[in-house]
Amino acid sequence: MEVSISSSKGGEEEPAKNCSAIEKQPTCDHLREDVQIQSVGGARENANGSLGSQENNNLLERLLKLVEEDNGKFLLKLKDRFDRVGVNFPTVEVRFEHLNVEIQASTASQALPTFPNFFVNILGGVLNYLHIPPSKKKHLSVLKDASGIIRPSRMTLLLGPPSSGKTTLLLALAGKLDPKMKSSGTVTYNGHMMNEFVPQRTAAYISQNDLHLGQLTVRETLEFSARCQGSGFLHEMLIELFRREKEANIRHDSDIEVIMQAVATASLEANVITNYVLKMFIEEVMQLVELTPLKQALVGLPCVNGLSIEQRKRLTIAVELVANPSIIFMDEPTSGLDARAAAIVMRTIRNMVDTGRTVVCTIHQPSIDIFEAFDELFLLKQGGQAIYVGPLGHHSSLLINYFEGLGASKIRAGQNPATWMLEVTSFAQEKALGIDFASIYKNSEPYRDKLQDLFNAMGLLYASVLFLGVQNMLTVQPLVTVERIVFYREKAAGMYPAFPYAIAQRIPVWWRWYYWACPVAWTLYGLLASQYGDVKTTLETGHTVEEFLRVYFGFKLDFLNTVAIVVVGWTVLFAFAFAVSIKLFNFQRR
Repeated sequence: MEVSISSSKGGEEEPAKNCSAIEKQPTCDHLREDVQIQSVGGARENANGSLGSQENNNLLERLLKLVEEDNGKFLLKLKDRFDRVGVNFPTVEVRFEHLNVEIQASTASQALPTFPNFFVNILGGVLNYLHIPPSKKKHLSVLKDASGIIRPSRMTLLLGPPSSGKTTLLLALAGKLDPKMKSSGTVTYNGHMMNEFVPQRTAAYISQNDLHLGQLTVRETLEFSARCQGSGFLHEMLIELFRREKEANIRHDSDIEVIMQAVATASLEANVITNYVLKMFIEEVMQLVELTPLKQALVGLPCVNGLSIEQRKRLTIAVELVANPSIIFMDEPTSGLDARAAAIVMRTIRNMVDTGRTVVCTIHQPSIDIFEAFDELFLLKQGGQAIYVGPLGHHSSLLINYFEGLGASKIRAGQNPATWMLEVTSFAQEKALGIDFASIYKNSEPYRDKLQDLFNAMGLLYASVLFLGVQNMLTVQPLVTVERIVFYREKAAGMYPAFPYAIAQRIPVWWRWYYWACPVAWTLYGLLASQYGDVKTTLETGHTVEEFLRVYFGFKLDFLNTVAIVVVGWTVLFAFAFAVSIKLFNFQRR
């Protein structure tokens, strides 16, 4: 196959014509043409009008054979390269504070879907917009003062009885809330407000309805979605990958280098550039959701032919995954599935979390296995109020202990914690116990911990920067005062300019002993070792507090006696130095 690209003055139209011609070719030829154009030089011109040399063509044949016959091997090579230089997929932490959502709804006979009501509602909407008559619609609160954190790389379950606002909360967090709904509060992605970026490029919302064109195959469905949504941040990650490999002087397989170099350095605006990135990522997504054996199967019609309900659900997930979102909101992913199919879908979701993505799901009645597969729980009551937000614990122990401590009935042996929790938090149970779970949760320690987490980061960073800045200034000010006078003299003598003096300030290696000669270091050692050196609490890293202090800082509890002696010794030394100083020195002048 030969492609000729002219470089004449009127040649600006030629690339577009070539791209159009390429798009009309079969998929395999299209892929082969894309790789040749970009890897051999794309716009390279020669006398014969052919692309590249025989050596380059042989290399491309090997690469295409690798991609077409063993795409998994190709993806593993690429993943190893990312891991080797420490390039990770970006993660997203979603924080929402005091989120309220209200809607105006018609009541009684006005809510019936009849033609008279349709025209009356339209006329009423126009008059209400002009503020002529007061609105007769009733204000309903869907969410009420909801606050929480969706932590990155975790599976969070959003649970609650019907009409508790689960789907509305998902839509609000995904930036897909109906404009007719009145909302207040703040939602931030990694500290950025929703109006500072496009949430749809970072988050994906997967509804419970699996709607696809039955005439397309699985691969064609994913290719169409990928072309419409793009490849996300993959291009930027490839550029960062090559930059780090160049700095580390890493050499790797030449087969993968040719195509990835072309993708990372060329323009995103050309279809032939992004085409291979999308095809490569589609293969990865199909492996992730276990659809590779079905990639040539027709989607078909629900319950008639084609894919099964469980396979269509996985295809729905894959359609959103090809856009490479960092956080995924899923509404009832296991609805209508039997136990085996639900387990397959949940395994797919766990695979997504293992790649670094964040997943938030709503499930009406999860089984024990599905419920305990989640990392955290966000529990709502009717009216859209949060009554528990936090980790589940081993076998849901944290959740069970919390509600049993409030007077709820004990969970029976073998009972589903999700079913038990919905039973003991119902409106009837609240009335029987004479308590309001939402009010109790807002005054509980878990809520205060969660609420305080929303402000700790900013306050801690502000205090740290302020303290360190002032501390550093006070530390170097005496030294700078002395050195500055000498610098002025030497600069005036033409010994050196100001720039070398400014950048040459560093601590030589032979001054590191000063750490052990600093009383502040010994005092900090003693405080941390005495207060936390014997704490056995397990951190999220899997280590205890004691192990973390010993490995990361080198602070050991059994060294505390020595530290105490040294601190007392510093006190005695300073007292002795003070006594000697006032005895020997007198700064008074007569």
